[in-house]
Amino acid sequence: MKPDSGDQPHWQGHRERLRGKLLERGASALADDEILEVLLMAFIPRRDVKPIAKTLEAKFGSLSGVLAAPVADFAKVDSIGETVAAYLKVVAEQQSRASLQEIRRREVISS
Repeated sequence: MKPDSGDQPHWQGHRERLRGKLLERGASALADDEILEVLLMAFIPRRDVKPIAKTLEAKFGSLSGVLAAPVADFAKVDSIGETVAAYLKVVAEQQSRASLQEIRRREVISS
């Protein structure tokens, strides 16, 4: 919250600011917990997801740790239900497949 913002709570407009940062500066400008937040914003549309993103990162150690976590481990995290766990696993699979496709497109070194 800006000092001169009056009565607005600090979280007011947070999603818009985060989305703006993503669109203006690109995904590489986001911290790991912010990337998780953006994903969770899509999966959980009407809740403050920042604490959930922070909890996930703390529990699993990193963004890659979250995406690599077994679905059963998500059940131990408040606010992460089966649906959100499934969506996070789809994101992990998408990343894995995209990386594999990129590797397959590269030229093989021959001697």
